[in-house]
Amino acid sequence: CAGPYAQWLLGIASLSEDFEQCLKRTAQEVLRPGFVRVGLHWAMSEEDVDALITAVQWVADNGWRLLAAYTFDRETGEWLHRLDVP
Repeated sequence: CAGPYAQWLLGIASLSEDFEQCLKRTAQEVLRPGFVRVGLHWAMSEEDVDALITAVQWVADNGWRLLAAYTFDRETGEWLHRLDVP
């Protein structure tokens, strides 16, 4: 499972038990660290790899600016775009 590895990467491995207890008490899954995996295919062109790297860097630097366009549903743990909320 990638969870313990992510906690180690973020430097919170020693806090993991306390962190899990906090999540259970508050039911705030939004606090759980998340990440995505990006795969590179051996046949990708150098331009495609560069475009992917540029996109990941943009999201890392600017993704927080998109948060205002979303609402968080505490009951389901889903992020919903404000224009798509029923």
